[in-house]
Amino acid sequence: MNRSDPRDVVFDIGNVLLFFDFEIFVRKIAEECEVPAPEVLERLRSPMWELEARGLPVEEFYGRAAGEIGYGGRFADFVAAWQEIFEPNEPMMEFATRLKRDGHRIFLLSNTNPWHVEHFLARYPVFGLFDDRVFSHEERCAKPEARIFGIARDRFGVLPEETLYIDDRLENVEAGRETGFRAFHYVGQGIEELRAAVND
Repeated sequence: MNRSDPRDVVFDIGNVLLFFDFEIFVRKIAEECEVPAPEVLERLRSPMWELEARGLPVEEFYGRAAGEIGYGGRFADFVAAWQEIFEPNEPMMEFATRLKRDGHRIFLLSNTNPWHVEHFLARYPVFGLFDDRVFSHEERCAKPEARIFGIARDRFGVLPEETLYIDDRLENVEAGRETGFRAFHYVGQGIEELRAAVND
């Protein structure tokens, strides 16, 4: 890359572009569960990992999840509760939009699942601006596994050493650096700091 060219930027989604809180999901389904609310997420840890990192079909995930927590409610209510846990991080969405307008290529690299993807792609127009994406459930591997960074590198056609990767989780930032990306640990910094990282 000629450094006069705009730098490519790869975004994580959770707690970068969108804030999320699984406790919202728990509160919405708690009355339909046999296990106490504080135990729900722990009971779902294993099937959630299989869903996001190994491509477990959503129907199988639902069956396992419902069994783990004794869920007796409607399927549609479970899915809606699962999806409606997000709030937009408006400054970061505006930052991504500005990067695109300034000629940068922007990409998504996220640990996620089909129900969340369906929800945020439909609800938040900013995701239509991204040039390409790598989602963990589609690749059956997840950050911080090195393989998913290689998939992103090859699919996006980027030079990692010339590409800024933004993530909120330190283990993912470190994994990105180990695979050659210029990784930025995002914990709510101002846009000026991010802009400086892009232009560095």
